[in-house]
Amino acid sequence: MNILHLSDIHFGRNYPEYGIKDAFEKKDKILEDLISCIANIEDGLRPEHVVVTGDIAWRGKKKDFDEAYEWFTKLLSAIGLQGKDITFCVGNHDVNRSYACSNRDLKDDDIEKIDNIYAYEDVHEMEPPIYEYDKFCEKIGMVPYLYPLNGKVEYSYSLGYKDVEFPSGSTIRIFAFNTALISCLPNIDDDRMWIGQNQILGLMKYGIMPLKKDDVSYYKIALFHHAERFLHPNEICEYNGRVATLPLLKDAVDLILCGHTETGGRPVLQEQAGGGKLLTGGAAYYSDKHPNAFSMIYIADNKTEMCFAPYTFDEIWKRYEYKTSRDTIKDIATISEIGDLKEQCQLVVKNDKREYVIPLKKVSVFEEDISGDKIVHLDNRKEVLRDLNIDCSAPAQGGTAKFNITLAPKMEFNIKSMLKREECFEAMADLYNCEDETKMYVQSESGEIILSGDNFKCNLKVDRDATELLRKIVMLEDYFDIKLRNPYDIYENELKRMDILLQIIEYGYTTNLKLGKSMMVDISDRDKLDIWYEEISQNNNFFIRYSKEFMCELFENVFSLGNILICAGPYHMDKVDFEYKRETFRAGDVRKGVLNADEKFTTYFIKNPQQMKSQVLSEYDCKVIDISNANLDFGFIYEKESKSNSEA
Repeated sequence: MNILHLSDIHFGRNYPEYGIKDAFEKKDKILEDLISCIANIEDGLRPEHVVVTGDIAWRGKKKDFDEAYEWFTKLLSAIGLQGKDITFCVGNHDVNRSYACSNRDLKDDDIEKIDNIYAYEDVHEMEPPIYEYDKFCEKIGMVPYLYPLNGKVEYSYSLGYKDVEFPSGSTIRIFAFNTALISCLPNIDDDRMWIGQNQILGLMKYGIMPLKKDDVSYYKIALFHHAERFLHPNEICEYNGRVATLPLLKDAVDLILCGHTETGGRPVLQEQAGGGKLLTGGAAYYSDKHPNAFSMIYIADNKTEMCFAPYTFDEIWKRYEYKTSRDTIKDIATISEIGDLKEQCQLVVKNDKREYVIPLKKVSVFEEDISGDKIVHLDNRKEVLRDLNIDCSAPAQGGTAKFNITLAPKMEFNIKSMLKREECFEAMADLYNCEDETKMYVQSESGEIILSGDNFKCNLKVDRDATELLRKIVMLEDYFDIKLRNPYDIYENELKRMDILLQIIEYGYTTNLKLGKSMMVDISDRDKLDIWYEEISQNNNFFIRYSKEFMCELFENVFSLGNILICAGPYHMDKVDFEYKRETFRAGDVRKGVLNADEKFTTYFIKNPQQMKSQVLSEYDCKVIDISNANLDFGFIYEKESKSNSEA
């Protein structure tokens, strides 16, 4: 079996907005030559499967993954493979850190809590920041991983296991772990990461990952991003009776592939006595001058021999010169799929007056015989990025259909998915309560009716006020490019905060945040005194203008509002006090002028000046004063990196 191992390509690292100072002029050429080098590996040794151990992107943004999609599509085409022939795992740069919102107070000595976060039942709480990674995997056609969840099979692009069959008929089992799961938290060191011990124990519990000594029927490979030296000490060594995770994993698999080293050159191969090997790969592309690298891995048919051929970039891509061996692979039986898979379907509920349609990308169809009656069952769990779990059943000969709609586990903390669920409940309830006869059916893209019912039964709880609130939260997410944690409890002050943010979205500004009615200006300079004296004499009306990046706290989430322009006024200055300070001024004196607001005082907190319906200063005959440092704090909205002392 021939496996191409890539890691750390960092698409997006060269984008100007990220401000990375490095050599990127030859990036496109180096990556084009990388595809050419791989495509020209001699026959019999060319890749049959591609594994990428994380850091596909640089900031986890859609733009990063769009570029990655184009490049990987070209690579697969050049080597005659498809999306099903590539497998990814998550790196810390694949995480969109602006979406981090849960467990922000977690510290790396909370070992028990961290272990629980990694359990399959709880891991989805930390997964919103890899949403763009998930969409990338789905778009390219990667076969998802499976994992056990509450006695059932669930699907994921970031964790679990899958069996990969090679052209020879041989099969390997690949396990994936997300060592970057909590890398976005402020108190967690990026280079002290966790594999996820509870996931390993869960796989062992279900017999999915037996120890090597108990099962040698097929070759097993584990993937995660962070190399051994970047793991937390508790993952490497036993502490306080807790088994060390990495040695435990090596006892169960034949090979571990990882990255994150960005060292280039020849990869490092380690082996545990009686256990598996660990192969660390360098960056496939970090910069023009970096010793970029990749590896070809060859697994022999006796399931104990593995060898690899490293390649590196030094003006050109070339292979290290040392001998490798490769043997024929034994046959391994693959695990058969359960149920018939249908793609691109839709669930339709309709009557003579209205219709509601739910698109279904993938559905699994099952039949069972109950007391002589055939019952058709259908679910969409193989669609990894589904918002909702759709479970339907109906008699094959027609009758009453039953279905259950719940949030998919991965979307438990995704507010857009919650909104889709509530909107679905509303539409279904309207149809269910209608006097007209209502029917439902699931239809494939070709027009085949997979399941149908003359009427349906479901249990739907509708809360239209909650649905409207979710719509508003989704507006905030879209406008500020954030992912908010599911607000199970919403208080009055949170609603007021939302109203202010929604006003900013609708009008481009808000006047509900007030600047102080007095401001201090520095006039410790004779020239400034003379300038101010002239301004006060001509027109004693002033507006303060100030621009900085502001942060916001909402539903225990912290996110950036971006650059904000603040205009506040009118202010005026006490002429008598000013004249006294001017007359008594001596070189080296410190003088402060006080600006006091008048009865028309207003503060404009402006996100989008072009969106504002009127010019805020047009009705005033005022002088505009630009200030450079104010350290403003409006409670839930405050300056990024604000300081304790304020000075205009």
